[in-house]
Amino acid sequence: MVITKFLFFYSVFLFSLCMNPVKIYSQEIPEETGQYFTINRNSLTKLSPTDITRFDQISELGAKKIVAIGETAHGAETMSEIAYQLIRRQIEHNGCRLVLTELSLEMMLSFNRFVQGDESFSLDSLLTSFNMDFISLNSLKEFCLWLREYNRDAAEKVWFLGADYSHSSIECIYLCDYLYNVNKIKDSPAVIQLYRNIYGALFTGNYTDALTTFSDSYHLLEEAVGQTEAAIIKHCISTLDSMIKSSRKDGFKMETARDSVMFVNTDFLMNLIKPEKTVIFQHWSHVNYMEGGFPVSRLRPFGSYLKEKYDSSMYCLSIRSQCGSYLSAVMDTVKMKFFMTVQQMEEPPTGSLEYYLSQVRDNFFHVPSSVFPMLSLQARIIGNRKYPIEFTDVSIAGEDGILFIRRSEAFYYPPEKFNEPLETKTTGMLVKHLNIYK
Repeated sequence: MVITKFLFFYSVFLFSLCMNPVKIYSQEIPEETGQYFTINRNSLTKLSPTDITRFDQISELGAKKIVAIGETAHGAETMSEIAYQLIRRQIEHNGCRLVLTELSLEMMLSFNRFVQGDESFSLDSLLTSFNMDFISLNSLKEFCLWLREYNRDAAEKVWFLGADYSHSSIECIYLCDYLYNVNKIKDSPAVIQLYRNIYGALFTGNYTDALTTFSDSYHLLEEAVGQTEAAIIKHCISTLDSMIKSSRKDGFKMETARDSVMFVNTDFLMNLIKPEKTVIFQHWSHVNYMEGGFPVSRLRPFGSYLKEKYDSSMYCLSIRSQCGSYLSAVMDTVKMKFFMTVQQMEEPPTGSLEYYLSQVRDNFFHVPSSVFPMLSLQARIIGNRKYPIEFTDVSIAGEDGILFIRRSEAFYYPPEKFNEPLETKTTGMLVKHLNIYK
C-alpha cells in the first residue's frame, strides 16, 4: 500500500515536470535510479560574458543579504572572471559594500587599503610579493583597479577583505607589511610598537605583547588606522593567539578549524561594517551548505555556518563548466617538490551534474538548483592539487543556483616558471621585514 501511494505521487511529480512544452533536452539518468529528468527553458536565465547587466534577471541576487559564489575548480581563469563580473554588478546595482575572498584577512587588509585609495600601497607590489599561487592575478588586478576607481566617487566605500585566516604564526607577516606601509605617512609610535611586537611573535607564537599594545595604546592605533581597521587588527591577533594556544593544549591542527574561523571572521566583519549586502567568493567546497573539505576531509563547510545563522537571507551559487583547463600543483615524487602544471578537465561522466548542464544549447546561463529532482549526483570538484578523483557525489541541497559556462581556461602562468618548484613567498617577506625590524 505504501509503495503504491509512493508510485502514484511520484508519477504525478514527474508529470508536472513535463507539462511545460518548451524543453531544452530530455535525458535518461543512469539505470540505477530509474528516473527521467527534463530541464525547461523557463527555468534558465541566459547570460553574456560581455553584458553584466544580465545578472539583474536573477532576482535572488538583489533580494539576498549574502551572495556566496563558489568556483568548482581552483586555477580556472574563466570562473574567476565570471565571479568578479558578478561582484561588480552586485556593487553597482545591488548595494554590495563588503566583498570577501578566500585569502586571509591579514593579507587582504593591504588590498583594501589600495582599493580605498591609500597611495602608500602599491598593487603591483602586493601581487608580486604576496603568496597567492591559486588566485587569478589578472582577474584580481583588474577588479582592484576597477574598485579603486569606483570608490573614488562613492558615497560609501566598498570594503575588500578576506574571510580566511593565517594558518600559522609566520603568515602573520602580512599584518606587519600592512602596518609598515600605513606608517609611511602616519609615523605613529603606537603602530611601530605593534609592528615590532607582532614581528617578534611570528617565531614564538606568543602574541601577549601585541595584545598588550592594544590595551595600552588603542586610541592611538585608532587615530593611525581608523576605528574599523583597529578593530580588525585586534580581532586577527586575538583569533590567532587563541588558536595557537588551543593547538598547543589540545594538539589539533589549525587547518581543521579553517571553515569555522571563516564564519567567525565573516560574522565579525558583517557586524562591524554593517553592509547592506555582502558577497563572498571562494571555492565551492567552502561556501556550499553540505559538503566540506573534499577530497581531504568531510569537515563542516563555512557555508553551513552562514546558512544556520542567516538562513533565507543567503544565496549560494556554484560556477561550473563542461570542459576546459586549469592550473594545478603536481608533486614530483623524485624531487619531492610541487610544480605548477596545466591540466585538462575530464569529460563529465553520464549522469553527472555537468553532464546534464552541458546538454543545454546555451553556452552561459543560470539555473536554480531546485530544477534537479535528485537528492545527490556526481559533480566536478577541483582543489589546488591534482587528485585522481575529479568527480564525486555532492548534495544538490548544498547550493541554490548554478552559473554554467561551456568552457573554462586555466590561469596564465609564465612559461619559464613551470620548471621551477612552487615556493612560498612568505620567506622573502620575512627577510624584508627582518632588516626593518632591526
